[in-house]
Amino acid sequence: MTEPVAIRYDFDGYGWKYIDNGSGSNWRERVTHLDAENLYTHPPEPNARLVEKAQAVVDRWDTPLWKDVPATAVYINELRDALAQH
Repeated sequence: MTEPVAIRYDFDGYGWKYIDNGSGSNWRERVTHLDAENLYTHPPEPNARLVEKAQAVVDRWDTPLWKDVPATAVYINELRDALAQH
């Protein structure tokens, strides 16, 4: 999994505070603000299971209501499970 390169936190209406590895080896543990957001040099890789379940919901949405296709609730519940594990 991709590691964050910095964290922004504590928006004061004008700007953010930032912390990164130049702030010491425990820089990630030192930020406890609720609005903290990890920053990456590129977006993290998507969770494959989450993407798979989301695609199933989209595919179900586009499928006519055939009797041999499971109910949409089945796909929604699988997506909920995947999100809970993410």
